[in-house]
Amino acid sequence: MLWLKENRPEVFARAWKIVTCADFILGKLGASPVIDLTMASRTMALELSGGVWSTENLQAFELSPELLSRPVPSGIVAGVMAPEIADATGLPHDVQLVAGGHDQTCAALGAGIVSGGTAVISTGTAEVLSAALERPALNNATSDHYYPCYHFLKTGMYFTFSLNHVGGLLLRWCRDNFAAEELREAANEGRDPYDVMIEKIPSHPTSVMVLPHFVGSGNPWFDKDSKGAVLGLTMGATRHDTVWAVLESQTFELRINMEMLSTAGIDMSDLRAVGGGAKSPAWLQIKDDFLD
Repeated sequence: MLWLKENRPEVFARAWKIVTCADFILGKLGASPVIDLTMASRTMALELSGGVWSTENLQAFELSPELLSRPVPSGIVAGVMAPEIADATGLPHDVQLVAGGHDQTCAALGAGIVSGGTAVISTGTAEVLSAALERPALNNATSDHYYPCYHFLKTGMYFTFSLNHVGGLLLRWCRDNFAAEELREAANEGRDPYDVMIEKIPSHPTSVMVLPHFVGSGNPWFDKDSKGAVLGLTMGATRHDTVWAVLESQTFELRINMEMLSTAGIDMSDLRAVGGGAKSPAWLQIKDDFLD
């Protein structure tokens, strides 16, 4: 918002509301300008305790809270679909428009994360470890290692997570660069290439190690200049060893973040898995071996 104000003042001067994608879509469908608390929390302009816009934070940048949508809990009905939209889509005129939520909070709720001590590992393009909190976790450990704290979908609860930028993304890198044979085999057999790749990994760790910072590191360092590395190569190493090492590296990152979050007083005694990576028994077993 400050960038817009300073660099596009003519646009800023005409702005009625400054919204996220979710507010924008709800508004176009006919809702009043609202933003759910999970997304509002992530703007750094919301008071965590009251769930209202922080006058202090906004005034520091000479921004008005009137420019922003009204923060509401996820699941609140924000309006009814506009008649012209309903007619254009063939939907009934009484379709309700409901405030949603940040993707990771929604994944956590879908996995049954509704009480303290529970957490979910979401393995998709990135890999995210999320935890539900009974009370805000605001201390040096969370601040120093970039763990956010914001509203959860369940009223009265809070949420934090760690981010590894490359989860399935790094496995796709392996597929695209080392798995031409597995791609052909999967196409011939009508199977998922990743299943073919993973079933060929060794049954035990090898000398190959991967540092998965191919786009910089995520928590707990957030070092954008860190680079990926493949170490421990020998003449006996195979591309299957590299795939194993990629899966192993992701789980090392999870273990580091679990230990860091533990120092912040965040209990994760109950872990669940969602996302594409949760479909792989081999990958889940690696997680179980490393995180036990």
